[in-house]
Amino acid sequence: WLTSSRRPIVLLRKKKDIPGLAPQADTLGFMLPYTPLHHLLLQELRVIVATSSNRKDAPIIKDDSEIGPELSDFILTHNREIAMRADDSVLEVVRSKPLFSRRARGFVPFPQKVPGGLQSKARVLAVGGELKNTVSIYKNGYVITSQFLGDLDDYQNFGYFLETIDHFKKLFGFKPDLVISDLQPDFRSTSYARSTGLPHFLLQHHFAHVLAPLLEHQLPPPVRVLGVSFDGYGYGDDGQAWGGEFLLAGYTGYKRYAHLDYVPLPGGDAAVREPWRMALSFLLKAGGPDYPPVKSLEPISARKKQAVRQLIEKRINTPLTSSAGRLFDAVSCLAGLAPEKIEFEAQAPVSLETAASLARPTSRAYPYLFLKDKLPYRLDFVPTIKEIIEELIRGRGPGTIALKFHNTLARAILEVCLQARQEEGVDKIVLTGGVFLNRILLGRTEQLLRKNRFEVLRPVYYSPGDESLSLGQIAYGLNLTVR
Repeated sequence: WLTSSRRPIVLLRKKKDIPGLAPQADTLGFMLPYTPLHHLLLQELRVIVATSSNRKDAPIIKDDSEIGPELSDFILTHNREIAMRADDSVLEVVRSKPLFSRRARGFVPFPQKVPGGLQSKARVLAVGGELKNTVSIYKNGYVITSQFLGDLDDYQNFGYFLETIDHFKKLFGFKPDLVISDLQPDFRSTSYARSTGLPHFLLQHHFAHVLAPLLEHQLPPPVRVLGVSFDGYGYGDDGQAWGGEFLLAGYTGYKRYAHLDYVPLPGGDAAVREPWRMALSFLLKAGGPDYPPVKSLEPISARKKQAVRQLIEKRINTPLTSSAGRLFDAVSCLAGLAPEKIEFEAQAPVSLETAASLARPTSRAYPYLFLKDKLPYRLDFVPTIKEIIEELIRGRGPGTIALKFHNTLARAILEVCLQARQEEGVDKIVLTGGVFLNRILLGRTEQLLRKNRFEVLRPVYYSPGDESLSLGQIAYGLNLTVR
């Protein structure tokens, strides 16, 4: 992949730490030169440490007028205008296949053929979600998905979103007949879809995640899979914060077969920024108000902890969540790997994955409960949390805890899949959602499933994260128009 003509950034394992470069991760992104300027620079220098010229979380700069003096002491420009922004694509290789964390330059726009049975005369626009947004269009048997557009809560990124839709309309002569958006009514992409005046359909977040690989892998209808959709957040049918979902699904719809058991999400979005809140939430669920003292929570003031406890007990600004991402946050914090407040997205899970990758190999796992009293079934990780606390008290290191936790989650996924095969006859499993950017979890889960003779599908030329939502939304829109 490093030498391909598309020249993506490829994540490679570090041989040793370099001060100041991604200290929480065990990988670095490498890219070979692909422009004349790159080659000129590398005649004098063996390696360059570089970053994109844009404000954090804002779109990459394409016009000289956007350049501010705070970016650099020296600025080199060119008289050739950039017609459309595109970040570098970022991927790593897992089990001999690419795993995209960002799909952009070199890979878009690409016409993705639609499988037979879904081809429609209608022209469909899909506007994705709020974070890691992309848009997709369908016309004449093909889907074209945009480059990564960023998070739409930044006004500049929302402008980029609008710019990209207009660009696609002009470039491909596209005039949509209908528009698909996420179920979450507060997303800016959903608001835009409402404003178009077109027939507007809403699609549940995790169902869109599951549909995207079906379209990518050219599975024609009718098809039935068990989709394992793990991420940080998606608006659920019951109004709660979903994120650890097992969906029996096909193009026509889905049934929630199982999910991670609900836990309180104290403070809503604040719990995403401060992982200790989720650690406290799981501790209270595991041991009640008399949970044992945990060293990693000692730096948090008693006042803050008491305030969060009251949020949980009184259910003030505390929705319930089934999110696998928030479970990673809690375990990372308990193991002493997460800061009080994160500095970048998914910092706590990345630190947990890094610790697991550096640990001595083990196949051991923690206990958990698979609750099958009624549908949807539930995976309860309170026994996992209790055992982690016991190991911390005994002095167990964070690396072993991290690796055993990954093993636990992979085994739990397998158990649900085996149950679904027995009850529902499904043998196709889709692994999707941003949590499956974790190469350890993805690799171990895929290995266990294949060992048990499941057919495993996962995004290959698309990201498992929210970038693929618009592709899944297209699949749903096509199903509506060809019925």
